[in-house]
Amino acid sequence: MSKSRILLCVLAGSFLLSGIVETVAEASGQPNLFLPLLHSLTIAVLCLFWCRTDALERGIEPRRSPFWAGLFPLIGIPLYLFRSRPKGKAFLSIGKTILFTFGVTALYFLGSFLVVLVSGRK
Repeated sequence: MSKSRILLCVLAGSFLLSGIVETVAEASGQPNLFLPLLHSLTIAVLCLFWCRTDALERGIEPRRSPFWAGLFPLIGIPLYLFRSRPKGKAFLSIGKTILFTFGVTALYFLGSFLVVLVSGRK
């Protein structure tokens, strides 16, 4: 498995873990704004590293693309995909990115649901 795919798996795992941890923290009754902020920073760093790693695996000079992918993933990643791939593959990659986004969101809710299921609360 390539390093870029490993980073995507780590990113997906961070959503599952975040769903679990945030739900457990919420159950304690204290609002904790630190956890979502920490996960946001984790997402930014992982997007930055994924973009850089993907570019290097493709033999492309990453330039500023990793920076934009980390700072504004919703804009930076599609921009990088258009810069690094032919037009047809770029659109396909953006479609995969959208599916990935839905998938990691589902993982977040799965983590939250598992905590609720195990704890037996409603």
